[in-house]
Amino acid sequence: MDELKQALGETLYRTVREKLGGRDLMIDDGKLIPKHRFDCINLSLREHKALAASLREENARLRAAAAESERFRALAETAREETEIYDLLLSYRARCVKSVRPLLNTEGLHGAPLLCSLEKQIRKLRKTHGYLFADRTAYRLVPVEPSARSSQHEQS
Repeated sequence: MDELKQALGETLYRTVREKLGGRDLMIDDGKLIPKHRFDCINLSLREHKALAASLREENARLRAAAAESERFRALAETAREETEIYDLLLSYRARCVKSVRPLLNTEGLHGAPLLCSLEKQIRKLRKTHGYLFADRTAYRLVPVEPSARSSQHEQS
């Protein structure tokens, strides 16, 4: 206020004060910003905060989806390995795959080393537990014709 009083002079300053009705005057020292500029910046700040909040929510949702995807990928890999094991057991003609499966050690093995190790284990099991596997000989069953059967009953 003292700066304004010095710039206007005592009488002019009193006249301006009377016209303003007791309101204060401010001198722009370059540190103040206009109201419309403040409102624009404030609005921009609110928009950026809202955007940041929505991006945090989307990030959390994507992280959860990624974790779920990773869990499903692990399940699919496990299912694929089990399918390979059962296919191998069927190729060795296991009578009951569910009985032979617990006898095989598959811990820590994946891919080609798993199949190689399983083949060795299955060959050992065929020697020691032969009853779990079918013979390589395939038997062909021939159905009896109905006319031959009825003629046998009539003769008896």
